[in-house]
Amino acid sequence: LNEMQIKRSVSALELLKSDYMTHGGNFEEVLRMERQKIMYSIALEKAMYDQRKTVARLQFLNGE
Repeated sequence: LNEMQIKRSVSALELLKSDYMTHGGNFEEVLRMERQKIMYSIALEKAMYDQRKTVARLQFLNGE
């Protein structure tokens, strides 16, 4: 889910940047979308960390 959100936010960010550069679009909206993309990336990294931590804990408990 997060990977799809990141891809969509990257696409939206590119559109917003293009609009800003060509038509003087809303710069605050560009910043908001950049922040959203970063938040999705952080959430994905945290989920992957949590998954690895859980696997390691299970392996420890199983004596692996």
